[in-house]
Amino acid sequence: MRILRLCLIVLSLLWGHAASAQDEDKSYLTLKIQELLSGAGRQVDIVGFRGALSSQASFDRMTIADDLGVWLTMDDVVLSWNRSALLGGRLVVQELSAQNIDIPRLPASEEATLPDAQATPFTIPQLPDLPVSIDIDALNIAKLRLGAPFMGEQVDLQMNARATLNDDGLDVAFQSARIDGKRGSFDLVATLAREDDILDLLLTLSEQENGLSSNLLDIPGKPSVDLNVKANGPINDLVTELELATDGQERLAGEVSVVTTGDAGDPDRRILADIGGDITAILLPEYRDFFGEDVSLKAEALMQAGGAISVNAFALKAAQMDLQGRVHLNADKWPSIIDVTGTIAHAKGDPVILPGGGGAATVERVELRVDYDAFKGDAYEAQFDISGLETSEGEIAQTTLRSTGTLTGALGGIGQLDGNIQFASQGIALLNTALAEALGAELNGSTQISYLRDQPLRFSQLDLQGADYGLTGNVALDAIASGLPTRLDARLTSSDISRFSALAGQELDGATSLALEGEVGVLSGAFDLDITGTADDIRTGIAQADALMQGHTALQLKAIRNVNGTFLRGLELNNAAMLFSGGAEFYANASRIEADAVLRDIATVLPQYSGRVAINAHATEDDDGWFVDVDGDGPYQSKIRLSGLATGANPAFDFSASAPEVSAFVAGVNGPFAANGQVQQTEQGWMLSTDVSGPYRSAVSLNGAVTPVVDMQFDVSLPDISPLAPQISGPLRAQGQLRQSGEDYSVQAKATGPYSSSGTVAGIVTGPNAKVDFTFGMPNTAAIVPNLNGPLAVQGSAAKAAQGWQVNTDMSGPSGTQGVVAGVVSDDGTLALKVNGTAPLGLAGPFISPRSLQGVARFDLDVNGPAGLDAVSGTIQTSGATLTLPNLRVAFEDVNGDIRLANGRAGLNISANATGGGGLSITGGVGLGDGLPADVNIVLDGVVLVDPRLYRTSISGAMRLSGPISGGAGISGTLNVGETNVTVPSTGLTSIGEIPLIDHVGASSANLATRRRAGLLEESASGDGTQSASQAAGFGLDVLVNAPGRIFVRGRGLDAELGGNLKLSGDTNNILSAGKFELERGRLDILGKRFELEEGSAEFQGDFIPYIRFVTTTTTDAGTASIIVEGPADAPVVSFESTPEGPEDEVLSQLLFGRNLSEISAFQALQLANAVAILAGKGGTDVVGNLRDQFGLDDLNVSTTDSGETAISAGKYLSENVYTDVTAASDGTGEVSLNIDLTPNLKGKATLGSDGNSSIGVFFEKDY
Repeated sequence: MRILRLCLIVLSLLWGHAASAQDEDKSYLTLKIQELLSGAGRQVDIVGFRGALSSQASFDRMTIADDLGVWLTMDDVVLSWNRSALLGGRLVVQELSAQNIDIPRLPASEEATLPDAQATPFTIPQLPDLPVSIDIDALNIAKLRLGAPFMGEQVDLQMNARATLNDDGLDVAFQSARIDGKRGSFDLVATLAREDDILDLLLTLSEQENGLSSNLLDIPGKPSVDLNVKANGPINDLVTELELATDGQERLAGEVSVVTTGDAGDPDRRILADIGGDITAILLPEYRDFFGEDVSLKAEALMQAGGAISVNAFALKAAQMDLQGRVHLNADKWPSIIDVTGTIAHAKGDPVILPGGGGAATVERVELRVDYDAFKGDAYEAQFDISGLETSEGEIAQTTLRSTGTLTGALGGIGQLDGNIQFASQGIALLNTALAEALGAELNGSTQISYLRDQPLRFSQLDLQGADYGLTGNVALDAIASGLPTRLDARLTSSDISRFSALAGQELDGATSLALEGEVGVLSGAFDLDITGTADDIRTGIAQADALMQGHTALQLKAIRNVNGTFLRGLELNNAAMLFSGGAEFYANASRIEADAVLRDIATVLPQYSGRVAINAHATEDDDGWFVDVDGDGPYQSKIRLSGLATGANPAFDFSASAPEVSAFVAGVNGPFAANGQVQQTEQGWMLSTDVSGPYRSAVSLNGAVTPVVDMQFDVSLPDISPLAPQISGPLRAQGQLRQSGEDYSVQAKATGPYSSSGTVAGIVTGPNAKVDFTFGMPNTAAIVPNLNGPLAVQGSAAKAAQGWQVNTDMSGPSGTQGVVAGVVSDDGTLALKVNGTAPLGLAGPFISPRSLQGVARFDLDVNGPAGLDAVSGTIQTSGATLTLPNLRVAFEDVNGDIRLANGRAGLNISANATGGGGLSITGGVGLGDGLPADVNIVLDGVVLVDPRLYRTSISGAMRLSGPISGGAGISGTLNVGETNVTVPSTGLTSIGEIPLIDHVGASSANLATRRRAGLLEESASGDGTQSASQAAGFGLDVLVNAPGRIFVRGRGLDAELGGNLKLSGDTNNILSAGKFELERGRLDILGKRFELEEGSAEFQGDFIPYIRFVTTTTTDAGTASIIVEGPADAPVVSFESTPEGPEDEVLSQLLFGRNLSEISAFQALQLANAVAILAGKGGTDVVGNLRDQFGLDDLNVSTTDSGETAISAGKYLSENVYTDVTAASDGTGEVSLNIDLTPNLKGKATLGSDGNSSIGVFFEKDY
């Protein structure tokens, strides 16, 4: 009938437009009808239209297509009809035929869309009122092909029909038969004469085995099927016979009869039905026990002329089911008697397999009972019990639904229902553990029910309760005719939502409540609801979400949908951490949305930051699509913005983000950040264009497509990398392309870096075929490793393999550096690599500065297992290397090392010779696991330590390092100190003192590097580069230093020998010493006088500069006098004491000359001053300086000659470039010299001595 209707519509439209198109060509008519019939997702095409103005119209072909292609084709369609008969209210068709109709599939469903914003008023569907009579002489379809989606297989049919519907009655004949090689037919012949109401009906269906009906009904064995329905006689006294057979055997048979009695104009009708049979053969085996071999339906009903209906008896019976009873409705269709009972049970009590569940649903017993008799009273009682229900989803032990109350309503009165309903379900055990945990083992409920005729049906005091959740409230349902409007006042609560954790797949905890109040039009889709809700202390296991939902959260919303549109008003989600508010209005292509979100402090979700986050969003809709405008303000004055058309034919929007200072977001990085860009949809897909500027004048640019495949160009630059890597300076830039091919992504990039370095990366980076090639090169590594000159080149590849990534890398560099890394990096991070080659030890320079290590290391390593030192095995060897420790003033040569790594341990065997003499050896091992546990023995054999200004010594002994190197290790052992000479330096009267601090303005990088290596910058203040105590845990100390003798302290007239021992404890960050070196013997010589030392000691206080104290006492004419030398060896303090007390210069005069200071000569005063200079290293300058000024000299100096005599020298500039000096000694010798500056670098000098010797010379000098 759908095809007939379509043909009539097409040809009627063609005829309707023909009159207005007589002067136009036929193509206009064809195009016009195609336009009228086509629509969204439907394209109609008509070919060969003819006869629009004649009584016979036809077309050669019509096709209808959707997005998937053609789904209907009609060939050679002809319509012969009487057009003028329509004017008389008659549809007269002589012939409607088609040679071929092909429907391979159903038309594609339109894409799911949002419901219309406007609600549609509900109306009850009405039968069409046809204003015309129908007379179709012949409807012929030579071939109708239906595709497999219709019948489960492709079917070819032939169809013929005729139909007449007019004032005389109805005459219909329809015949269809398969023409694809299988037997099957469906015939219908029906006539009804209005004059005598005689109906003649014959419907037959006959198919061979494996036919359409047996397949569609899934009848076991796919038998042949025959169905006959036959009726003949007056409508008021009609018997209809039914017979169904399969494989020629009757399965179901019976008859339905209608008998009229009483007044012929308004009779009563009695209906009798008796149908039954053995249908087990057409049932699946699992359902045969339920129905048994005798299924019957029997019913007796009386439809009275006054409108009352009495079903005096009905019975539907099967082997395991029995439903029977009676129902009487009065003329007002209000019940007066309801007496219904039903049972599903097995005779032996076994579980019953329920039909329709695939055999998986069973029940022990089902009982239904409804009892009401208005003649006995108003009370009614109804109960429905299910016991032992089991399905594939689980089981329910017992479910009971019971209702009691009253039904009142006499004929002509107002019917009323008042009652209550009790529901209980116990023993709920679902196989889905998540759902079982959420639902619980019991569910109970109750409600009051009331109904007044023509008033809403009300459910009040609704209470449905689970273990700790429930639904309460009131519901009122009005008439279906008005759209079933439903009034709601309900609340859903859960005091513990943790039971829903497994169902949500997420940890949940807390309490919630949701209330709905308002009205819903169930059939019209309209609603007017007030929604409120609360949540308390919601926890999800996600720290950020838990922080947001901590405490009390309140929700409110007004939701309306009517014929004007849909409106969401007053939306608000509010708690201590956040506030979300907004609203929306939805119309047809004219909607708008507004939303505001505030996070009061971002620290709630990201504790490392602080500040308010606010987002304001607007969206408006017009014919072009949705326009979105979003503004956001974040902490630290950061901002984001998004604006543009997000949907429609040409979506495009701009976005930006900025922050004036990023240090708050990224520690250690300072500067502003800004990003601006655009996203737009083109014919090629979604395109992205963005520019980013960041700290240190960094810049990033991205341009290209993001859909349907990614094809992006990128450019990243940083003018100077030193702010991020202080040891390196220079620009860094990377440019390239990221491209998608199928499921894979490939990258091609090249980069340039500091010191003319460069690198490339190219290849597929994702998917099973991933393979990346990479290179890196630097023309001269001396820029980062001093004294290591030459180019560095690295090239390699990484290819995806079944077990991970296959890596191959080659490296070559200066000083014979070679390296190869090859193997597999598994997807789980496990390594299987071989690493071998040679490398200069100087590469360690930047990490151990100011220490220096030179030589070549050879390595042959295997890395197997999870990444970590304990996965490494193999050897590292070196020979003939040198190690310089400038801060310790010692260097080692002939350093030979053999480090063997195996079983998570590094075995050490290292030996070296000190350049000043002696040597050391290191043996033992270091574990490569957590903490790096060590057990290392260090043996020193006469290692000479020298500071030319202070000391020379040798050390022998054995030390042990044990414990975790990362913290907690200890150093223990005994060191024996050999002959040691400590020199107390002397500067003389002409000492210029300490070099003052120099402020280097605009120092070059070379200048800084030199001073850094020399330890003259504050950043190198840690001495030999060791970490401070705050940076690394110190090693515990238990070291005994033995020096029984031969520690000599000499200088400034002092000559002493000491001996003793020292105990070092504490740790390397805080060395504690106990012990000192005591005087064995010694003396102090001043101006030829020798004083024996009575007291002397040298004590070390954590470094190699000892604290000394020496005391000598002698008798003078005035009493006793003492000379005390005390303090650090490189800056001791000299003091003079006497008994009785006197000034220090008087004490010194008595010691040296046996006279008071006022009694000595001027030359003796100079001698006294020189003695002070000898002892103090810098004293006496005031005395000599005064004399120099008085005599007008440029230089005056008192000193001691090589033979021990006292000498005085005086110097004077005779002119700007001529200088002379005279020297006289206490033994009568002397000399005179003359110096001439010829040029800044060339000098002439002449000398004449008292012994007759003289000299003359020219000297070249240059300061550097």
